[in-house]
Amino acid sequence: MSRTAAGELLSLESDGEMANIIRNRDWSLSSIGSQQFWPRSLVSSINLLLDSAFPMFLFWGRDRTSFYNDAFRKTLVQHGNHPFVPGSPAQEVWGENWDAMEPLINFVMEGQGSRLHEDQSIPVYRNGKAEQAYWTFSYNPVKNDEGMIEGVLAILYETTHKVKEKQEAEALQQQLQLALEACDLGTFDLDPQALSFSCNEKTKAIFGLSATENNPLQMAIDMIHPHDRDYVEKAIAKAFDVQGGGKYDIEYSIIQPHTINHRIVRAKGRVYFHDDGSPKRFAGTVQDITDEKLSERQRKKLQQLVENSGDFTGMARPDGQMTYINAAGRELVGLSPDFDITSLKTTAFYSEEQFQFINREVFPLLKEQKHWDGFIKIRHFQTSEEIPCHANYILITDHATGEVISRGATFRDLRSELVARKELEDSEKRFRNLVQEAPVATAIYVGREMKIQWANDAMIKLWGKDKSVIGKTIREALPELEDQPFHHQLDNVFTTGNMYQASEDPAHLIVNGKLRTFYFNFSYKPLRDTDGNIYGILNMAIDVSENVRVKRKLEESERNFRNLIMQAPVGICLLAGDDHVVEIANDEYLELVGRELEGFVGYPIWDLIPEAKSQGFDVILKGVKDTGDPFFGNEIPITLVRNGIPEAVYINFVYEPLFDETGSVHRILVIAINVTRQVEARKLVENAEERARLAIESASLGTYEVNLQTTEIHASDRLYQLFDVSPTTRQLDFVSHIDPRDQEVRQKAHDLALQTGRLGYECRIQRRDGTQNWVHVFGQFYFDENGKPVKAIGIVKDITKEKEGEQELERRVKERTEELTKLNEELQQFTYVSSHDLKEPLRKIQLFTHLIQESVSEREPKQCR
Repeated sequence: MSRTAAGELLSLESDGEMANIIRNRDWSLSSIGSQQFWPRSLVSSINLLLDSAFPMFLFWGRDRTSFYNDAFRKTLVQHGNHPFVPGSPAQEVWGENWDAMEPLINFVMEGQGSRLHEDQSIPVYRNGKAEQAYWTFSYNPVKNDEGMIEGVLAILYETTHKVKEKQEAEALQQQLQLALEACDLGTFDLDPQALSFSCNEKTKAIFGLSATENNPLQMAIDMIHPHDRDYVEKAIAKAFDVQGGGKYDIEYSIIQPHTINHRIVRAKGRVYFHDDGSPKRFAGTVQDITDEKLSERQRKKLQQLVENSGDFTGMARPDGQMTYINAAGRELVGLSPDFDITSLKTTAFYSEEQFQFINREVFPLLKEQKHWDGFIKIRHFQTSEEIPCHANYILITDHATGEVISRGATFRDLRSELVARKELEDSEKRFRNLVQEAPVATAIYVGREMKIQWANDAMIKLWGKDKSVIGKTIREALPELEDQPFHHQLDNVFTTGNMYQASEDPAHLIVNGKLRTFYFNFSYKPLRDTDGNIYGILNMAIDVSENVRVKRKLEESERNFRNLIMQAPVGICLLAGDDHVVEIANDEYLELVGRELEGFVGYPIWDLIPEAKSQGFDVILKGVKDTGDPFFGNEIPITLVRNGIPEAVYINFVYEPLFDETGSVHRILVIAINVTRQVEARKLVENAEERARLAIESASLGTYEVNLQTTEIHASDRLYQLFDVSPTTRQLDFVSHIDPRDQEVRQKAHDLALQTGRLGYECRIQRRDGTQNWVHVFGQFYFDENGKPVKAIGIVKDITKEKEGEQELERRVKERTEELTKLNEELQQFTYVSSHDLKEPLRKIQLFTHLIQESVSEREPKQCR
């Protein structure tokens, strides 16, 4: 992830609706996170999507987070989920339609290739209303920055004009068929290579054929009267000569094979040629003219057909004076229905320059070939606009004399067609530009020799070549493919018309001068012209070499997984299918259930341990199978027949569902641990804790536990009473009730506990009624492996009575001390007085004693001594 990528997105110059929505949305709560952490590949895909004129939709990530551009917005209903779709999981966006879409998205996400759907009906909201539209769209994989598929880009290309043109052509064909039937005309369509023809029911009836399809030409020739057969065969041969223009107009007699009736028919048609002059198609009409070649009824039907035609149809005398224009023609050139056509000359319908062209180019060929068709502009009488048309001119001759009696012309207005063609060309150009930049490698080969007509950068890079390969054949551009199957596959697609698709097929390509092996998902799709003939092949390819390597690693991981199961220190068993057949069971699991490996794997689990089924475990397993939700069992008691002896044990177990590619549970992984000893030990601890709890409650002690990281506290009811605090989880609510004089005592005790782990101090609690009580707090701090305190557990005791006793004792001691102090003062006073009163007698005694010593010393010094 890089902030650069997000910067690219946020600096979009586009000011479209979707760009603004995506730019301004808070993405932090979505599954793909904030924009600054989006991968470059996602940003590039969104930029491509927003800058494209084609409707695009992007699914990204595990939730298939949805994005689309302004062009795609038109395909939505007027409101719908817009603008809440961008960033939403696809399942929320598409609702009930997601069940049909999800397999297509998963197909691409799983690296199985792109998906293409042509001419699909999808309504759009435009011009103030919902309209029916047709689209060709593809789902293409989008890789993340690590080269793994993380998204699917849906590209839509509107084909409404093409589909409607096709529908209109089919409608016109139906109208023509109805017109032909109304005119009592039969049709035929001959394949010059196969020399077989198809026809309508009228032709079938005229000739007495048994079918309308795959009729041999020789069979029809055999029905021709012998007198006319050679004449007809020569006329057909002449029509197949490109120099003759392919015209075919002949009358002849036939003998119906089943009725032996003789009928006279007129066949008229034209041979169409390839660029090399070989015949491509021979089509025309046949008419039974036995009773009457041109009956009044037929003329009226033909006139009605012409009058009701949507194209300009007109006739003029050889001198140019107009004799007839149908209703569509009058409307096209701006003439009223009652305008006198005979007052106009043909020159009035053209500009001077255009009529000079007709005089110079059209009329000479018309005189020579009796018909001409091509591009002409006719003039609108009201606006003088020159209307582009496709024109057909014919000469009408007298059948008896061959003299030209009239000129006929039809004009088909090409304005809408040219606009549609221009739009189609522009659309195709945009599409090519889009595909050129698309991550899917794409190329077009033309001709059976497979000449590279076009290849985008992704395909050229995939080949390891440069743009010089354009115009070369595949064999010339990629000689290393010579002994590989691709040439045969391409030729088979070209000749049969069957699309070829492959997944993870190897290809050996020379890249950077070295022959390397790659793996591709690719397709060869035949391309057809308007006549249905194959002229080339569309090749789309995705390099899945990394996916193949990952797949092989996954297969290796599968093997390692099985080995891991067998070597795991816990009981593991893998169950498959609706009967929960044991696929794998390791030694720990077998030891838990008291069974042997032999006769265990390959059998339904409930046939092997029926005692577990009778205790309701089958219901739990069925629930996991039906819902796809795992089940976690903790310290579940179960009686198992272990080695033939029923034994009650406690187990922790998991039923974990495993899903197949369709999202269905196809296996269940069972993990089980025998926790009987732990449960029994825990029960002993619980009994001890219960005794401790009873002791604490009997001593009226409050207990608490504090998370030292969050200061969240869990306290007993007794602690709430001691601190006079309403139920709370905030440690501060308790601390605030400690007397301010004791806050320092508490802090010093906690600081010491951070060093020793032991906590102890006494403090006063200020109650809400103004009274105080004393408590003694003592506890233990717990530290993590880094020595950081994480938890404190403690007990609080009410010592108010003890403190009151101490205070009473102190009061009494103080009273006794005051009494003693007073007595001491009195004693000191007495001592002072006594000392003063005795000073004089003592002085006299001392004086007398001194005098006596002197007297004695003088008289008897030795005895005195």
